[in-house]
Amino acid sequence: MPERGARILLISQREEDLQLVRDSLPNALEGPVSIDLVRSVEEGVVRVAQGGITAVALASDLALEGTTQRLLQAAHPAQLAVFVLASMGNSGAHDARPAKGSEERNLACAEIGQEQFRLLVQFATDLIITIDETSTIVFANSALERILGYRPAEVVGHKLAMLMPERMRARHQFGLQRHVESGRKQWAWAERVELVGLHKAGYEIPIELSLNEFTSEGRRLFVGAICDISSRKRGESQERARKRQQASVNRLLEWALAGMDFERLEHEAAAMLVEVLGVEWGAVLEVSGDGKTLLLREGVGWAPGVVGNLSVAATSDSFAGFTLRSDTTVTTVDLEQETRFSSPLAPHFGVRSGVSTVIPGERQPFGVLAAYDRKPRDFLSDEINFVQSIANTLAATAVRRRTEVALSESESRFRLFFEQHLVGNYITTPDGKLIACNQSLAKLLGCETTAQALQMDMKALYATPEAREDFVEQVRTLGKLERFESELLRRDGRTAQVVETAVGIFNPHGVLTEIHGFVLDVSQERHLQDQLRQAQKMEAVGRLAGGVAHDFNNLLTAIMGYSQLALMELKEGDPLHHNIEEISKAADRAASLTRQLLAFSRRQVLQPRVVDLNVILSDVERMLRRLIGEDVQLETRPDPALGRVRADAGQLEQVLLNLAVNARDAMPTGGRLEISTANVELGQNLDETVSYVLPGRYVQVVVRDNGSGMDASTRSRIFEPFFTTKERGKGTGLGLSTVYGIVKQSEGYIWVDSEPGQGAAFTICLPRVDATSELPNLREPVATHIERASETLLLVEDDDALRLLAGTLLRSSGYSVLEAARGAEAIALCAAQSGPIHLLLTDVVMPEMSGPELAQRLKDVRPAMRVLFMSGYTDDAIGHHGALDADVEFLEKPFTPDTLIKKVRKVLDTPT
Repeated sequence: MPERGARILLISQREEDLQLVRDSLPNALEGPVSIDLVRSVEEGVVRVAQGGITAVALASDLALEGTTQRLLQAAHPAQLAVFVLASMGNSGAHDARPAKGSEERNLACAEIGQEQFRLLVQFATDLIITIDETSTIVFANSALERILGYRPAEVVGHKLAMLMPERMRARHQFGLQRHVESGRKQWAWAERVELVGLHKAGYEIPIELSLNEFTSEGRRLFVGAICDISSRKRGESQERARKRQQASVNRLLEWALAGMDFERLEHEAAAMLVEVLGVEWGAVLEVSGDGKTLLLREGVGWAPGVVGNLSVAATSDSFAGFTLRSDTTVTTVDLEQETRFSSPLAPHFGVRSGVSTVIPGERQPFGVLAAYDRKPRDFLSDEINFVQSIANTLAATAVRRRTEVALSESESRFRLFFEQHLVGNYITTPDGKLIACNQSLAKLLGCETTAQALQMDMKALYATPEAREDFVEQVRTLGKLERFESELLRRDGRTAQVVETAVGIFNPHGVLTEIHGFVLDVSQERHLQDQLRQAQKMEAVGRLAGGVAHDFNNLLTAIMGYSQLALMELKEGDPLHHNIEEISKAADRAASLTRQLLAFSRRQVLQPRVVDLNVILSDVERMLRRLIGEDVQLETRPDPALGRVRADAGQLEQVLLNLAVNARDAMPTGGRLEISTANVELGQNLDETVSYVLPGRYVQVVVRDNGSGMDASTRSRIFEPFFTTKERGKGTGLGLSTVYGIVKQSEGYIWVDSEPGQGAAFTICLPRVDATSELPNLREPVATHIERASETLLLVEDDDALRLLAGTLLRSSGYSVLEAARGAEAIALCAAQSGPIHLLLTDVVMPEMSGPELAQRLKDVRPAMRVLFMSGYTDDAIGHHGALDADVEFLEKPFTPDTLIKKVRKVLDTPT
């Protein structure tokens, strides 16, 4: 939106031409007109494309063939007047020569008069209005109808008060009269002030006004430039709402971390929906144990007795059930017009509109979070995101609560075992002699019989002598000791995490003679707690890494693209050629890092197929041998009856390569690397280190080396991004984290077995599928020549730099390109395009409307149009857990100019 009523762009390398244009303007219009100077046609085209330019004055020496057409195309569909300044002799004077091709829209700058310039004013995006001393309107441009609903003829001759609310009219009349009589102003007219205008339909519109005064034919006149700032005000309101929403989410998260009771947390979440969204009802519905119903567990705004008793079917027939089955966020503007589902809430409670989203669970959804209103309304994207954030906070807390419940139930079971003498009971002397024990204690200590256990010295069973001394001293001092945590050494050398409860037996002189107690083995519970903390840490780091990588991909695409464009323009010997080449190489390295971050965070885009791991292993074996060197012996042991898995073949190759490199680095003086495959059936009785693996049929890959191995501390961090045991500068620490992300995104599991000096074995388990291989050709032939194109493309990208780059590249290849920054803008362009649009090239994740949603809407009206998505990561918008659907064409960011052009050509040439 320009800052004045009319805006002229002067394209000239002479600053004195500015005065020429100024002198040509009528005095009455100097106030609301601005003139900008640029020094090249290329810069002028960019400025015109940005919008807000009413007319262009072009120096004669820059008015080359086709220049006018470029300017008019950049302004399309907006109107634009173009005129050329032509010099005459050496006097420095100019005349006006119409720009070739602009026809009746061109104006001669040197001869612009009152009537000619009125066309510029009529095209102005701001409302320009002139009144006399009595506040009578004497002129208004065509923007009046767009902003306030009146045609100019309806207001000329009437008082300005008709365009303002009743409460402002007296103040306006007083201020105008005082200025006419005394010259005093209510504000500095050169500044813009915010006011309110009155639309013809009777509603108020926020406006911004600047004033100027001039004299024409003896009359004092006042001209104002009025800008509709409704959009800006809506933006400010939305920003305030976003801040309020974020503050609410943060407050709920703080309560969750502080240990607030979960039922109360659910209630507070429902209350936040009502307060922040301004709706009538907030609801948290939990899925029943059998998965058939949704119970209103907590809510706000409901009549007494409804919360805790109301339930709806967990099927697609109800609003909440439809949300649960869709596994996505669902909104409805008016339930009375809804056709996807019916809702029992509408007739019973008067619900008309709502938004609901799934509260995720560990293996199945926990429930549904919903906000309902009594009147029809549409929910903004920020409001939907707010509901999703509240649901995610509840989900994380629900998982933690269930873990706590599981731990509590586990402790209750152990207490029951104690009561039934299933825990390790003992009687010992203060100096450590074991007098008596039961079979449970013997088993805990790694003994087959109690007789073997009685031969052991209790002092030697503690991990440190100090721990035993502290235990005895506390019993001696307190008489009774509860839940003393310690570590005991088993007979087989392993350790056990235990909790002891003991009571001291004293003689009549107060001397401690015996200790009676029982030992509870809590090793598994402690291991589960460690796993939970590690999983939470990995998830947090993954979210951060994925978000950073996503933003970097847009930046890197622009850097890589413009670097290659610059290299194409420079000769090999140019001093800048080497510098830009280094920039391009650095961008390539950065792109590689972002791909690894996306792999770890499980947001990379996969193209899964049913594949044979033996075939993939065979394909990369030769590469592995070159990679690990001659001093490392490689042996592959494929299972000939190996089952199939569904995964991205290229990513599985990356997994094998990264694990091989890791093994090579662990064997600096050479060694042995073995890679084996096998079918496995994992049951319920898994080792405690991999107790999180779901039982089932898997294809297993084991990569084993006889290198240096690693200790427990290193094993616990081995899959963290940027963690490395190498010296500074020798590694990024992303190799194994990339492996972890690929395996997890492929719905598999990975763990490592290793001890210092004993090598390492990485085990990967991927779900087995009953299907034949679909292994694609991973190395497609590259076209050596691409004919100049002629098709029309619709480019939709919300990142301005990326959109400008892609549009430039595609046009340079011969395509006609329509550009849009938002989905709504793209739909409007599509509707205005009379000819065919051969391809939609759209970003996946955009504000207001996603790429897939835009594609679906456009395909309804243009079914023959091809679609190519582009993105730097996946959010399940075009697949499931990052896996592309088979019929989706996708271009991964960051991409090079060559990759973009070839991919577009490939999609256009692919038979339907």
